[in-house]
Amino acid sequence: MSPTYLSYIRIRTWPCRPEGERLAITGGGSTAGLGRGTDARALEMTGWYRIIDYDPAELLLTVAAGTPLIDVQRLVGGRVPDAGVRSVRS
Repeated sequence: MSPTYLSYIRIRTWPCRPEGERLAITGGGSTAGLGRGTDARALEMTGWYRIIDYDPAELLLTVAAGTPLIDVQRLVGGRVPDAGVRSVRS
């Protein structure tokens, strides 16, 4: 995580601590319509975007929170089961 993005996260989350305010961690919006709605403060994660680790032999994939699903699907050659979730960046 870049120092700039880490600063962004600290600035956005620090005021929530003493107040006990909830955060809604958001990304590309691929699952925005799933689950129940919330009035929590949004913490946008699309700026934290990268493949951290990929080992196909071990079935291991670690990505940063803002990495679009479509990029993960491309990386693994489309071998991700379709759970009805689509990336908004497709």
